[in-house]
Amino acid sequence: MYIPTHFAAPDLDTGLEVIDRYGFATLVTVADGLPFATHLPLLLDRQRGPRGSLLGHVARANPQWRHLEPAQPVLAIFAGPHAFVSPSWYAPRPENVPTWNYVAVHVRGRPRLLDGGADTLAVVERLTAQYDTSGYHPDVEGETIQRMSRGIVAFAIEIDEVLTKLKLSQNRTAEDRDEVERRLAAGDDDDARGVASWMQRLRDAADPRG
Repeated sequence: MYIPTHFAAPDLDTGLEVIDRYGFATLVTVADGLPFATHLPLLLDRQRGPRGSLLGHVARANPQWRHLEPAQPVLAIFAGPHAFVSPSWYAPRPENVPTWNYVAVHVRGRPRLLDGGADTLAVVERLTAQYDTSGYHPDVEGETIQRMSRGIVAFAIEIDEVLTKLKLSQNRTAEDRDEVERRLAAGDDDDARGVASWMQRLRDAADPRG
């Protein structure tokens, strides 16, 4: 991912936070010279490997699991909030053009398949605990979950690199940034308000008054 210096995240923890908050990812592999992608939730395990690992599973009918070999690095893409930015929101200048603000993380790593049975069920349990807020807990000893687990393939991706891009008008003047943030925060679009929240976070971090 192309990341100009002014759009780079300040540290690794920022990227890991994005993964935790926006865990529905795009997993990209290459087979026979062609890219292949699956959209799926991934779970960050910070304790597995020096930089952490991503855990997930795909349907056994999905051929992508056959691409998951340690010798073949994979790419996982996490998209945070994003929003259109109109040039009419800036102080008038002839060079003003439309753009898009967004938060994105690319993770490169080495995958390996997990053993079926207990390891696969553990991934199902952890993913459910992460994303199900209703209180549901899978009965991993029950016949239904046991049968379902035989139809999926679980995997872990040991993280080699985390690339985090925060494209949040850092290349604009403070006046322009404030107006973009105000316009996005005032709308009724959740993504736009999410971008405004990230912009406020950067502004607060840059405030010498702490």
